[in-house]
Amino acid sequence: ALVTAWNAYIDANPESPLVLTSLNTLIGSLNVDQLATALKVMEKTIRAYFKRTAFSWTQLMEWAQCPNHLTASVCDYLLSVSSVNKAHPLMLTTAWFLRFIPPNNTVVSALHTFITSIKPKHVWCEASFLLLIWQEVRWLADAVLSAHANPGQSLDDRLQSFMRWLNKAAKDDSSFITNLITSKKNAHSARLRAVLSILELYLTQQMMGESQLPRASENAPVLNSRISALKEAASTKANQQFAAAFNVATPFFTQVDLHHIGSAPNLVLQCSRALFKEKFLLVL
Repeated sequence: ALVTAWNAYIDANPESPLVLTSLNTLIGSLNVDQLATALKVMEKTIRAYFKRTAFSWTQLMEWAQCPNHLTASVCDYLLSVSSVNKAHPLMLTTAWFLRFIPPNNTVVSALHTFITSIKPKHVWCEASFLLLIWQEVRWLADAVLSAHANPGQSLDDRLQSFMRWLNKAAKDDSSFITNLITSKKNAHSARLRAVLSILELYLTQQMMGESQLPRASENAPVLNSRISALKEAASTKANQQFAAAFNVATPFFTQVDLHHIGSAPNLVLQCSRALFKEKFLLVL
């Protein structure tokens, strides 16, 4: 009851100084066995924060804290696909946490598994899910750029695995009858699928062939142009309402003298902002 009342208060009073104070002390002030409760309240508090008149991820990162001795437990909870977090994942808190801690192989791998394993019915906030996809794409692009800069360094399978997931997630294979019978969300929304389709096409355009690293420099040759496929996708009846995303995406495909795989995170962000109006997408 106390937690419910507190959540209602900060939601109704986002300008209260208690919002920032809570971000700063919440996780560290509760016992380890109350960590799940602390993180659920953290999610509500971050969402309340972005209702403020003035907000920024920079300020959020300055205030929101997690004690060092709890980072492993927090990571396990937020990025576990099979925990109690599964049905209602705290994706905005996860987006904060992934910026709070230095990336390491364990965290990078955990995020990849989370994104590629989560079922559409558990993606209750697609805008914050896109923040996680943005982070995943940032790390994937960084890995490619690092491999180019360090000859002999090989890429793991994450990029190919992510592209296979994109291909599947961007489709709606469920039938109307199935949806009617199960009343469950078996596919992502058409709006999210539009962003995922654009991203899949863009990453495909950066591919240089088997055993070759993707394009990672301006004016690198394009062997897999997907400009026609982008136009075709934009012209479908289902995607016409999402023209804003296809319009902002087009220069990423056509201006090959400027864009390569390093531009993929910005593409995710621009397309997300075109279709989703959540404030936390605006100030990254």
